[in-house]
Amino acid sequence: QAVLAQVASGPAGPSVCPPPLRQRPPPAMASPAAGTEAEVAKKADAGPEALEVEEEFVKPPLAAMLNTFDFESVARETMEPQAWGYYSSGGDDEITLRDNHMAFQRITMRPRILVNVREIDMTTSFLGATASVPLYFTATALAKLAHQDGEVGIVKAAKKAGVPYMLPTLSSYTLDEM
Repeated sequence: QAVLAQVASGPAGPSVCPPPLRQRPPPAMASPAAGTEAEVAKKADAGPEALEVEEEFVKPPLAAMLNTFDFESVARETMEPQAWGYYSSGGDDEITLRDNHMAFQRITMRPRILVNVREIDMTTSFLGATASVPLYFTATALAKLAHQDGEVGIVKAAKKAGVPYMLPTLSSYTLDEM
């Protein structure tokens, strides 16, 4: 258990990232005040003052998104429940999903202070494909579940950013369309 605690907290102490969203109850379960369908119907019959007002989710600005967990939180609020369930789950016992979450929590940055960063070239290559940054878009099946443009939108964004995109075998579009 001590080793697991050390891995979860990382070398610099406890992680500031929230726990994986899969461990959080869905909003309906998290709010016992909502009650059962019968209780909600009863409140509706009691008049407008008995109904609870649920605040509408507002996407934060992109500049406020600091890590992958921030993007995951927004995706959970904006995607259809079936699409969110598909993308947020993993295969079988989800060991790899948990390992990936733990790996992202261990990533830290060591900023260099007073270093001129005006002209930095992060260009690299992956298997002969040039990339503007040392990242690539990995294949994700059925991207149209997340956005109406699906893989075509990812192809356009990848081209514009100069980042390689690994095409999925199970996509919403044909290879020719992508």
